[in-house]
Amino acid sequence: MLVERYIQKQIESVPQPILGLIQSSKDIKRLAKVQYVIFTSSELFTEPGTILQKVISTQDQTPQTMQQMLQIAASLSAKLPSSNRLKAIYQRAVRDQLPLREVESEELSHGGITGKIDKIWYLLGEAPCLRQEEIELGVAISTIAHQLQAEGLFPTYLAQRQPKRLLAILASKQKVAPEVGPCLARLQDIGLNSTVVTTTNAAQAQGIIQQLEGIELQITTSTKEKKLRLQTISESFPNSLFVGTPESIQLVSPNALRMVVSRAEVTGVPLRAIELLDVPLHLLAAQAIMTKTRRRFFWCRM
Repeated sequence: MLVERYIQKQIESVPQPILGLIQSSKDIKRLAKVQYVIFTSSELFTEPGTILQKVISTQDQTPQTMQQMLQIAASLSAKLPSSNRLKAIYQRAVRDQLPLREVESEELSHGGITGKIDKIWYLLGEAPCLRQEEIELGVAISTIAHQLQAEGLFPTYLAQRQPKRLLAILASKQKVAPEVGPCLARLQDIGLNSTVVTTTNAAQAQGIIQQLEGIELQITTSTKEKKLRLQTISESFPNSLFVGTPESIQLVSPNALRMVVSRAEVTGVPLRAIELLDVPLHLLAAQAIMTKTRRRFFWCRM
């Protein structure tokens, strides 16, 4: 009891923003023993929106042609602002000060948008959108698309409906949140292994992880498989800390050590939310308290 009271007193002496989730000496002991940090969603690492990285014309790579393709694509994307990838195309055109073309009429298509510009129908969207319109990518374009995905880029296609032909590939990249790198570096510094378990598209997840260091990626194909994987990790590595979004953390057993990271106020989850950079702070604080406690009560088994 003396040890427990001492730990509780140490908890109370630490500023709440640092140990805001700590409720008891038991929590401190568990945090201090953590060896693995398991992130339950790659969404923790990204910001809303994407950035347009490349414009590849199927005709030629002259600046004039590239500018024309971007201008047409941006004019169409302005009609579908809810899509992050299409929004990135529009934002790039605005940055390059390209005037938008008038879109006479438009209609939503599967995964994209179609519109008439200067009496020509164009289509802008992902691969399923093109297949729906029976526009073939071909072996060469499919190879380029796979290469882009290997680089962590996500292709969007600009095509002409009549005659059916592909005009350009516009490749975008997911934005990584600025706090992710420092968080992972801090976890590495204190000797902890980090893993992210995600059901995100494999190429998309790889694209995010390629921008980071010090983390392993495990991809699952469904929420059910992901839940089983997290359960296996929890049983095989009991000294794991699970860090997730308000949604993904619910796949982890309540008996496991869990933290919720959210940029917004969380409701409906029986855990307080913290920011990503607070994760290593909690672990460091717990380790420091237990080190101090062991020195004070060196004759006690803890």
